[in-house]
Amino acid sequence: MQPRFKVSGQSVRVILPVAQQNMQLSPDEELILQSLEPNQPLAKKELADMTGINSSRLSRLLRKLTDRHLLTKVGAGRGTKYYR
Repeated sequence: MQPRFKVSGQSVRVILPVAQQNMQLSPDEELILQSLEPNQPLAKKELADMTGINSSRLSRLLRKLTDRHLLTKVGAGRGTKYYR
C-alpha cells in the first residue's frame, strides 16, 4: 500500500491507497493485537507466552499482520520485536 505519484506539467498528483476498515481478523490475530500495548514492542517469545500460540503459527500470523500494516516489525533475528 504505497502512494502513487503522477507528474504532469507543473503539478503533482498523489494517489493514496484506501485502507480497508472492515478487515476480517481471526481470533488468534485479535488476541495478538490485544496483547500488544501501543508503542511497547514485544519479542515473539513474549507474545507466545502471553497468547499460548505455538511458535510456527505465531510467525505466520505476525508476518500476515505486518503485511497488512497492523503491526510494525523492528530489528532482525533474535532481536526482532513487534508493536502496534
